[in-house]
Amino acid sequence: MKSQVVVHKYGGTTLKDPRQLRNCGENICREYKSGKRPVVVVSAMGRNGDPYATDTFISLAYAISPAPAARELDLLMACGELVSATLLAVQLQELGCAAMA
Repeated sequence: MKSQVVVHKYGGTTLKDPRQLRNCGENICREYKSGKRPVVVVSAMGRNGDPYATDTFISLAYAISPAPAARELDLLMACGELVSATLLAVQLQELGCAAMA
């Protein structure tokens, strides 16, 4: 019998700090340890004004240049999701669940 796939979606304030990351990780691990196959989708953590917020990165680019290249803006916009995925993978591994960002 195939394992049931369960999709989880987290982002923003649900990933904003270590306590919240642990809560998400525990939810995912509970599914994993019950034999299900969680698939996790994350968006950027935090909010506008946070030093790691996507809007902060974009504002920095425009502070440097009035017309940053689209490629560089795209890379900055992906940073938040990469950070979220990586930190959640670290948390899942700490909880004993196989994970990779």
